[in-house]
Amino acid sequence: LASLYSKILQLNVCLVRTSNLIGPWMPEKLFIGNFFKQALSVDKNKNITIGSEGAYRDYLDIRDAVSAYYGILKQGVSGEVYNLGSGSATQIKTIIDVAVNKIGIKRDQIKSIVSDSVKQVDYQLLDISKINKLLGFKPKHTIEDSIDFVVTEMQK
Repeated sequence: LASLYSKILQLNVCLVRTSNLIGPWMPEKLFIGNFFKQALSVDKNKNITIGSEGAYRDYLDIRDAVSAYYGILKQGVSGEVYNLGSGSATQIKTIIDVAVNKIGIKRDQIKSIVSDSVKQVDYQLLDISKINKLLGFKPKHTIEDSIDFVVTEMQK
């Protein structure tokens, strides 16, 4: 719809398809928000319940996303669609393992419950070559940096 308005009304509109964001205080309906809220408030004797650990997602640090949005605002071509992600897929298990070490909870407190009734995408990765060409975009923050940022900010 935005692309149509761009053409018909000659509006300067760029479309951005953003991958999964990682940052502090993400909504609880998302894995990142749900997991970190539980992990940072869990009692040492209670479990943290999540979905599948086996899925891979293209996670992008919120700070890198904001930087890229600003770059698109300044240099984007009207009517174009840009994929915005990290350009690499991270297994959810990796995020959990890094976070467990950072937070200091036990790995066996994490319980993965997979529902057969819920269809899940096992692998998601965006092609970011177009935004890389436009802006020279490459994320500055690793997944470890992002997890550290989330934990530090949410513990304040």
